[in-house]
Amino acid sequence: MEALSFILFSIAGISLGTITGLIPGFHTNNVAIIVASLPFINSMNAVILIVSAAITHTFVDILPSIFMGAPDEDTSLAVLPGHSMLLDGLAFKAVKISAKASFAGLAFSIILLLPYHFLVGYPFNFYELISSLFPWILIAISMIMILTSSNVWRTILIYIIAGIFGLIVLKIPNSLFPALSGLFGASSLIMARNDEVPEQIIDDGDTEIRASDILSGTIAGAFISIIPGITSAIATLIAIVIKKARERERVIAILSSSNTSTSFFVIAALFVIARARSGFAMQIQKIMGVQRWYVSIPDSMLPIFLSTIIAGFIAFFITIWLGKEMAKRISRMDYSTLSKFSILFLFFMVLIFSGIAGAAIFITASFIGIAGIKMGVRRNTFMSVLILPLIIKYLSQYL
Repeated sequence: MEALSFILFSIAGISLGTITGLIPGFHTNNVAIIVASLPFINSMNAVILIVSAAITHTFVDILPSIFMGAPDEDTSLAVLPGHSMLLDGLAFKAVKISAKASFAGLAFSIILLLPYHFLVGYPFNFYELISSLFPWILIAISMIMILTSSNVWRTILIYIIAGIFGLIVLKIPNSLFPALSGLFGASSLIMARNDEVPEQIIDDGDTEIRASDILSGTIAGAFISIIPGITSAIATLIAIVIKKARERERVIAILSSSNTSTSFFVIAALFVIARARSGFAMQIQKIMGVQRWYVSIPDSMLPIFLSTIIAGFIAFFITIWLGKEMAKRISRMDYSTLSKFSILFLFFMVLIFSGIAGAAIFITASFIGIAGIKMGVRRNTFMSVLILPLIIKYLSQYL
């Protein structure tokens, strides 16, 4: 493809990914559907645009979680540590950790691409074995979450309530965003509505992250990329539980690296196992016939993965710049007013994307989240809203 069109469509994708990352509930899947329907865009140009948007989104989507308590499906676990750092004047530090971890996760993903190809695809083909182990891994993760909590019985209660809630509502279209926004976003904002946001520390110095955290997030993202119907939030949870990471900086680093690596390996899975594991990957498969990667690298892979590197590099600086500007301005606002605005913003976003049914889900999820917080249950327990339905779904295949 021509260099000029490659650059132009990469920039267009990065711009769209920035926009979707800043709007909770609006995902690159929506962008991909629109792009796929445009007959006047060359197929490779369309794919470059979608890939660039998808990678950029994974960098920028941390910002609503930190500054507004407004998560999307991939950043829900970042709400508590991000909000906590905001209240300590360290929101910009949280942004830098996230941006650096996302970029490091992308770099690790590129390094692990060949091992991923050999193990998951040709010649070892571990894909089927890994898929069959997934429900048992989720059960083990659930047991570790419960047994390592400070109050096992309360954790079990909230796990069951959130899990049953997930079993009921996830059958409704567009229900995931309102469920997670209520459990993680609105509940945190309501419980912290009287807090004050201090002047944010704007430090341009280097921020350290652990290579082991990035590697664990990247590997979890690679694992999740081959399992259908799973978000990177599950990859984050797996990595956090295995690493026993509690510190908020480590949670943000693991989440950000797994978020970006999941999108990277979802793209890789198109070539390695010829499976689309996300909405945007389905559109890529629809736009162009993806040639499976056996021995020689397909020609279309090179420009696609080059676009991920360019998007990640530029998205890193976009995220840092936007984070700094937000951090400068947020302390000038009354936090009680900001909390009310954020809750109303979440509510109206839910109405726009999920309708009246979504609003009812959002309100119910908020009450469950508040109950869990008041009972002193760790927030990652709320992930049973996804985990329990997945366990039941996968175990039902054996019946």
